Amino acid sequence: MDFSVSLTMIGLFDYVIYYSIFILLLAALCLFVKAIVDVVRKKKVRKRLVITEFACAVLAFGLSWTAFNNIISWGSADSPDNQPMVNLSGYDYNQCKSVYASYFDMEIAKEVYSDEYPEGTVISHSPEEGSIIEVGNTTVSCVVSKGKQMIIVPNVCGVSCENAGNMIEEAGLNYSLTYEYSEIVPTGWAISTTPKAGEEVEKDSMVEVFISKGKEEDTDDTLETPTVSDTQN
Repeated sequence: MDFSVSLTMIGLFDYVIYYSIFILLLAALCLFVKAIVDVVRKKKVRKRLVITEFACAVLAFGLSWTAFNNIISWGSADSPDNQPMVNLSGYDYNQCKSVYASYFDMEIAKEVYSDEYPEGTVISHSPEEGSIIEVGNTTVSCVVSKGKQMIIVPNVCGVSCENAGNMIEEAGLNYSLTYEYSEIVPTGWAISTTPKAGEEVEKDSMVEVFISKGKEEDTDDTLETPTVSDTQN
């Protein structure tokens, strides 16, 4: 997360460009002067030659002007006051605001829930990474994560199986059903949930809903009375 401020240095390549521009401008000037002198002196020169000289002069001037403008733009982009924007995505907002306080201001444009970025982390920002900014005079607007969205488990106790499932799905959660006997809750109605009602869980978490199968039947074996048959003596 280093924000390097480079100084403008004129190297050998810059001298070559400057020299080339000077040659182009000089050539353009010479061609213009020659063409004008030929016309003024009314020398017997071909009209096509004069037009060619003017065209070459205009072309040389245009190339030199374009090159000059490019050098100016390169110089301004590399100057200490104009630097490419760094990447803040994935870093803690408060930490970035402290580290880069002398380079640019930061503000929170909005906060959103995110499953990917932890709470307080920068998700995106404007200007984006690589954009040329004016150091010390730029405000960076950030979208900051609120972390994963938490959902309160609804209370479905005493609700029918179908309605319990609908309530949980509407809350943004998933559910599974487990059936068990109950001496109190009628068959087909919700007994309880895991996690319990009122607890906070992440969005799309699974909630286990226990559904009543009614009272458990008595499974004790019935004692059979042996049959005594009369016997005749």
